[in-house]
Amino acid sequence: IPLSYSAQGKAQGEPLIAVQEQNSPWIMDINNFLGGQPQPTDTSLKTALYKLAEKAVKDKASAVLFYNSTGSSPDLHFDPGEKLGPLSIPVLYVRGPAAQKYFKDSTASVNVQLQVSFSEKTDTLYNVIAHIDHHAPGTIIIGAHDIGDKAALIELARLLKGGRRYQKMNYLFITFPDGKNGQLASRYFTEHPTIDLKKVNCVIDMDGTGKVSPQSPGLQIAGTDSSPGWPVILNKVKDKKLRVYPHAVDTSALLYDRKLPFLSLSADSTGAINDSGLLTVVKYMGDLLRELNGTGKLASNP
Repeated sequence: IPLSYSAQGKAQGEPLIAVQEQNSPWIMDINNFLGGQPQPTDTSLKTALYKLAEKAVKDKASAVLFYNSTGSSPDLHFDPGEKLGPLSIPVLYVRGPAAQKYFKDSTASVNVQLQVSFSEKTDTLYNVIAHIDHHAPGTIIIGAHDIGDKAALIELARLLKGGRRYQKMNYLFITFPDGKNGQLASRYFTEHPTIDLKKVNCVIDMDGTGKVSPQSPGLQIAGTDSSPGWPVILNKVKDKKLRVYPHAVDTSALLYDRKLPFLSLSADSTGAINDSGLLTVVKYMGDLLRELNGTGKLASNP
């Protein structure tokens, strides 16, 4: 797998796995450079390997092939979002099965013939968008990611469309792909909104809420510090079947406009999608949105 800072080009040779020579590909077991330290974070590992590759360039390696003989850290992958500057030689990561096959004997030599080339690829991502327009001054955006969230979103749209208690707000429903593509799609929406974001009251993001179950009736909520109004509102919304509590999550994954009040809702379990749990979440969301209808526009924390 070529890393994002790899050069395009060819390299070949029959290097010894354990020996690094000039004008030859270098095969480097990253476990040898962790120094017995605990498993590094993804960021610190990438930075460490980049520095090793930089040094290999200075020492006249023709290419670098990283691998991990112990599996003590996750496999690396090509990350187009990395900000590391490109190097002048190919730099690749050889994943577990291939590394075990070709680099098992560190005293052996390996016939290396490689070529790295990059080309742009455009992914077309589709959002299923529904809009309930009550001609209200403010709009609430509700996003959904996995299959359970999307099922809950459909039921929630039915509830809001027919309920008079929800008519003081407009609603924009957006579904995103799960995982990294979902983050890219939500970022694209922020940069190319279909409505005026100045008229958005708040964003509520469902990400894994469908896994709430009677056995684990917990709903994690993050983003309560995005508006001084959230603690007051959440304190008024109660559900005997649901345990609701704040949970620290990586809010860098929430790629909506940071100036908007937002909540991110997720289950506290990793089980299967549960119909009963989905209905509980829909009821809780309905109560929350009814409370928001009576509150008016939320203020944002600076």
